[in-house]
Amino acid sequence: MPNLLEVLEALGNFKIFLKACEEGGLKAMLGYEGDFTIFTPNDEAFGNMHSAVKDNIFKEPHLMMDLILHHCVEWGLTTRELVQATRLRTLAEDEINLKTKKKKVIYIEGSKILQADIQADNGIIHLIDKVLIPPDLV
Repeated sequence: MPNLLEVLEALGNFKIFLKACEEGGLKAMLGYEGDFTIFTPNDEAFGNMHSAVKDNIFKEPHLMMDLILHHCVEWGLTTRELVQATRLRTLAEDEINLKTKKKKVIYIEGSKILQADIQADNGIIHLIDKVLIPPDLV
């Protein structure tokens, strides 16, 4: 089974996320052994970010690293497990809030999961419609 990096590369609509991973020094992490959950915004979500915030983040590798880690959780969590949670701790050591509507639609910090439970050898990917901005970058 392909790893997280290989799955995202094959999906093809995550070039900006992968670029942020590379420039933030985290692209290799997506290939590590482990069990991660990644809430991955697509290229359109990055396009919808406020340009000043995006420009600021992409100028600084450490801010890109914080941004990517804010989208990652240490355990591979399926939607069945996510609907049971209201908060998760990210690899950036931040907390993100989860809300489930009608027991089917899951929101992470207001970002809707568009496609869930994409399996990889080292975790699970949930595709989301907005970029999650860490609190210290706002």
